[in-house]
Amino acid sequence: MTMFEMIDELEPIIPEREMNQYRADRQRNWCHENPEAFKRLWKKRNQRRPKKGERNERDLADCR
Repeated sequence: MTMFEMIDELEPIIPEREMNQYRADRQRNWCHENPEAFKRLWKKRNQRRPKKGERNERDLADCR
């Protein structure tokens, strides 16, 4: 038996879907526990997003 087979037997196999749900739940919990920091992050994100009238040339080329 190889070392990798031994490790596989010891570690439980967790499906990717469950891991993604765990990460989403952890992030959601953090947002509720730290509302001020969450608001700062969203404010910073919204400042980086282009406003409605400020579309760049690449976006305009996609519309044609």
